[in-house]
Amino acid sequence: MKQTTPHILLATIGSAGDVHPMMALARALQQRGYRATVITSPFFEEYIRTARIDFIPLGDLEHQRQVMDNPDLWHPRRAFQVLVDYAMRPLMRPLYDLLSDYDPDHTIVVSSPFLFGAHLAREKLGMPHATFHLQPVLLRSLYQTPIMGGVYLPEGYPY
Repeated sequence: MKQTTPHILLATIGSAGDVHPMMALARALQQRGYRATVITSPFFEEYIRTARIDFIPLGDLEHQRQVMDNPDLWHPRRAFQVLVDYAMRPLMRPLYDLLSDYDPDHTIVVSSPFLFGAHLAREKLGMPHATFHLQPVLLRSLYQTPIMGGVYLPEGYPY
């Protein structure tokens, strides 16, 4: 039985600060012989393709502009709701549908924790999945609990 190297799909949303680490991971995987594809906003397509990394669009340019131009995106307490309403929720089904076109036996998905379509593909399709944390505030700790949007949680607070 011939063993095939899995296709690794790296999905993220957000700014260049989210896309650059995924590109670096894609390049490192390519150097090790894997096929790696970045899935993100078409805003980054030219940049990703110029780096000789395969690209799949998620959303469209108008969608990216709506998120980036929303003044609440930069507010310390309202930003997360903007991400939920304009990025996380609207992209859940499109990402799931995109991933459902791939064979779970030959595909691995790596995504930011906010891309729930990838989590659904893991649960419903058996798609292997790893979460790639780009924001240190998402890492749980019993000590030195992170500050989120000006909200201070007591140390050891379970969440």
